[in-house]
Amino acid sequence: LARNQFPVVAAGAFPRMPRLRHLDLSECLVVAVEEGALAADRLPALRSLVLAGNQLTGVLPGVLPPQVATLDLSLNSLDRNRRSVVFDLGEGRFVNMSNLIYLNISFNNINTITPRTFKGLAGLREVLCLQNSSIVEIHPGSFKELGNLTFLNLEKNPFPEYSGLTAGTFEGLESLEVLLLAECGITNFSDPDVFSALGSLQYLMLENNYISSVSRDVLSPLTGLRGLDLSHNRMEPWIEEELFSGNPNLSIVFLADNKLTYLSPVMLEDFSKLGHLDIYDNPFSCECEPFYHGKEWLSRNNLSLERIFSPGRAPLCYTPDSWRNKFITDFIQLSEFDGECPIWAIEGTRAYIIVGVVLGMLMVLGSVCGAMAYKYRSHIRYWMFLARRDLRRRGITLQKERRRRFCKGYTNYQYDAFVSYSSEDRNFVVRLVAMLENYEPHLKLCVYERDFQIGTVISEAVLESVACSRRTLLVISDAFARSQWCMWELRLAEHYSLFFDDDDSGAGCGAIRNQDPLVMVKLGDVAASHMTPTLKHLLRTRVYLDWDPEPRKQRQFWEKLRAALAPPPPPAAVKTNTTGCL
Repeated sequence: LARNQFPVVAAGAFPRMPRLRHLDLSECLVVAVEEGALAADRLPALRSLVLAGNQLTGVLPGVLPPQVATLDLSLNSLDRNRRSVVFDLGEGRFVNMSNLIYLNISFNNINTITPRTFKGLAGLREVLCLQNSSIVEIHPGSFKELGNLTFLNLEKNPFPEYSGLTAGTFEGLESLEVLLLAECGITNFSDPDVFSALGSLQYLMLENNYISSVSRDVLSPLTGLRGLDLSHNRMEPWIEEELFSGNPNLSIVFLADNKLTYLSPVMLEDFSKLGHLDIYDNPFSCECEPFYHGKEWLSRNNLSLERIFSPGRAPLCYTPDSWRNKFITDFIQLSEFDGECPIWAIEGTRAYIIVGVVLGMLMVLGSVCGAMAYKYRSHIRYWMFLARRDLRRRGITLQKERRRRFCKGYTNYQYDAFVSYSSEDRNFVVRLVAMLENYEPHLKLCVYERDFQIGTVISEAVLESVACSRRTLLVISDAFARSQWCMWELRLAEHYSLFFDDDDSGAGCGAIRNQDPLVMVKLGDVAASHMTPTLKHLLRTRVYLDWDPEPRKQRQFWEKLRAALAPPPPPAAVKTNTTGCL
């Protein structure tokens, strides 16, 4: 009945069917199976039940007919909207499933397994599939009830990263023969007794993890181990002890696609006892020094690499370029490699290593510097801009560059004030501009929405506007304090005044101020959580105007603001030419 549509399997859906052995209800959009729908009195011969690919929310009583031996509940963690939901295994729900020998609950969102999850499944002896089930925690003793289980699939679950791998993880699995732990994010085995309970294990699959080394103590309890898959990891050469000396029955090992760069004597000792070895796709360095001791061991034991590697699976050289993609067996057999390793080869290898390390460090340093420069690019651009200003002020740039600037007024500023504000306060700023520009002394303000040229870089335009404005008017509000741009403009204006605090020559755009360039207007309260240290300091140490919505008090506000922004009286001795520049 697979791939039909009936959300509920009702209690009376099936009549008595005494010969029915296999029932397939997969991909039928089932969300519930009523208790008794698959009862033993109606389907007494039922042995196999498939409910995969439905929308069940967990292991409910209706999906657990006690006569079933094979049960498939995989792919049930998506609701009607294709969203992942938790698949509830509960505790002790399998207590009546004494006939069950095969259970597949893979590809569900299970999360956690406890010691009571599989209670009652002592007869489960063939397969338990938990692949890709988002399991992040396996409590110690969770599999203690499964003493007869022979095959366990835990692939693609991140539990080693979160709850770790310990001896308690596999406690009670004394009959287990096959354990699959591929793509579980395993980095190491911190507990050397992690596999101590698996005395019957024959095949251990650990491919596609992040394992760089395995100690002999971890594998030695697996005396019956016949096959080990460590391919697609980060395994490095081992040199101190044989890894497989405690596994006399081991005959198949996969180590393809790791970080093996040479073959040490203990590695060759391990490999010589195997019937099938795959170490393909490793970055072997076919140079004299790495293989010298391995060559010695082969000669001493009267062995050749052809007898160790599987036919057609001899590894290839990765470096140097002259040997790339050539068999390391050919490199080992070179006549010039007989005897002692030439000292020039050893020193040359070390020199390559040193040069490689130095170049690597320089590349890392360059990358860090580049990243920092990119992160603080606006600050660097700002200080470079100020440096250019200072050089121009001291007469280092050409005369035509100094005349290029459009400046006007006896103090040679293009604007009386640059207005820094948040776009949320635009209505107030529109009124502020009207009040200051349309009435005496007819100030000229720089407002970015009106005065910035289209297509210019915003940060460059802000720098130029602050430099060509006599004052910077800060319209401080809660929105201002929350704005990153406003905080940057505030720091820029403050730093600019500090950078040029020792001169008041007034010789062009960006001339040095002889008065405090910052004028502050405060609109309402500013939340303490939004106050930066710079803003707190300014509000504590500077006099500012507080905007009052009361109309009677606003006349005094505008008079004080005009007086603060008004240009100083022209010096009697200074005359201006027709260009408007001194």
